[in-house]
Amino acid sequence: MGLATNRLALKRFARQRGMFTYSEVGTVAKIYRDRLERNLNTTLIKDNYFLHYSLMGKYARALPPYLQEKEYTLLNTNSNLPLSIETLNLLNYLKSKPANTFSKFNFSDIFEALSPVENDTLWKEIIRTAKNGAVVVYWNNLVKRSYPDNLSANIKTNNKFENELQAKDKVFFYDSFHVNTIIK
Repeated sequence: MGLATNRLALKRFARQRGMFTYSEVGTVAKIYRDRLERNLNTTLIKDNYFLHYSLMGKYARALPPYLQEKEYTLLNTNSNLPLSIETLNLLNYLKSKPANTFSKFNFSDIFEALSPVENDTLWKEIIRTAKNGAVVVYWNNLVKRSYPDNLSANIKTNNKFENELQAKDKVFFYDSFHVNTIIK
């Protein structure tokens, strides 16, 4: 387990360049090992699709929600769901979009590699491109990032919903999960 949670191994094989730049935590291996141990003690392995995929490179009987028959059928047959895949820098992508474009944001490790200034700039673009009532969900891993205080009038945090969803999360390595609503 130590090799899989080692900072050097993660830098080389599992994490993108820059993901540890702003991390001020001590021993990454210990943090990840503790999080994995907590997950193994609180989540049944047979139900943990993420762990199956991480260890075996495939899903066994446990499937993530979007691959379960009901949700997969919905996603596969609903032509009203606009879905596109973009491979751009997120800040540049948002800057290219008009105001009030998006109703949902889902970010995983987006803020990890950003400086505090870049983080604040990105949040300004999130608010600008969000519709009123848009939901922003994101995970923090080793770097605690949030929206800047000067934007707090435009962001409402839903702690109860955060806690409910984080309790269901199968991924062990995140530190925290956040749910925010944009208010305009």
